Amino acid sequence: MENQIDLDAAERVFAESTDGTIGLEEEFGITSLDTLDLAPRFEELRAAASSDSVLSEAIAGELINSEIEIRSGRGVDLADALMRQQDLRSRLFALARVQGVGLSATGAHPWADYRHQQIIDTDHYRRVEDGLRWVASRNNTFSLHVHVGVQGADRAVRVCDRLRTVLPYLTVVFTQSVLNFSRAAFRAAAFQTRLDRGRPTASMWLS
Repeated sequence: MENQIDLDAAERVFAESTDGTIGLEEEFGITSLDTLDLAPRFEELRAAASSDSVLSEAIAGELINSEIEIRSGRGVDLADALMRQQDLRSRLFALARVQGVGLSATGAHPWADYRHQQIIDTDHYRRVEDGLRWVASRNNTFSLHVHVGVQGADRAVRVCDRLRTVLPYLTVVFTQSVLNFSRAAFRAAAFQTRLDRGRPTASMWLS
């Protein structure tokens, strides 16, 4: 029962939202400069960021201890969100240099073994690990998330419904992009094993 969604609270959040606001999240793999393998040093980076009040508020942990995320917060538009995120990225990269680690934005690490990664020690991700086990453990992905504000829960549902019809085309565009490096294709495949995630398959659109 503790994992149930508070629908009344969710509706209030949507009712108070503003159309067109933008929030950005970037996930980076933390790597060793010597081996370029994933390195479980999130806790060290977060502690080192405590002297930077702006960066420390924007840092978040993700599923594994060799991953770090920065969040722009709510921008009034895309330009505002980009300006915020670029500043945070500069701060994070400077911190990583001082701490002697690398940061990667490759969608998935090319050789790191998911079985050797440490799940981050938070209540949320302990629940994820307990509930999904192997499915959660293999989800070692690093990506960019773009959140767009929509006022009203019913309107947000309608927007998502309309987006379903163009998801196959968006997947093709991102997979074929010269800047993609298999990022979209891998994440889509990885998330198909999640019971609470993933996009509909081609057969679902054809049925």
